[in-house]
Amino acid sequence: MPYPSRTSPHPGPVEDLGVALRMVLQRYLADVRELFGSLPGGRHGYEILRAMAGDDHRTLADLGRRIDVHPAVLTHRIDALEKSGLLRRETRPGDRRARKPVLTARGLDVVTGLDHEIRRAECDLLQPLDPSGRAAFVAALRTIADAKD
Repeated sequence: MPYPSRTSPHPGPVEDLGVALRMVLQRYLADVRELFGSLPGGRHGYEILRAMAGDDHRTLADLGRRIDVHPAVLTHRIDALEKSGLLRRETRPGDRRARKPVLTARGLDVVTGLDHEIRRAECDLLQPLDPSGRAAFVAALRTIADAKD
């Protein structure tokens, strides 16, 4: 399918995709932004807690790659999350020099509560789609997001 001209009064599918993605993302971010208001690191803080709740990361570099955050930024975010009592650093078994961040009970409660509120915001956003359409849309986004260059 050829690309529409820039002067075309009716943009074609390529332009429509970008506009639609931007509009959906902006609505999603507006809906969830307030959920992260008091969390150290905001969205990054949540992503760190979520990743730690779901996976066992051997190193901070592993965690940084998982959530696409530079290690220097990650260290500052973890410091703030530790200061707020949402995680603590523990000595890694077999290597007393290495310290691994671990969720505290409070951190797990916070991430569980945020997960619930985020799922509610996602349901509201995807409400125009029927259940099978929601599942297909999310699956397609994951496929695109996971695709390697």
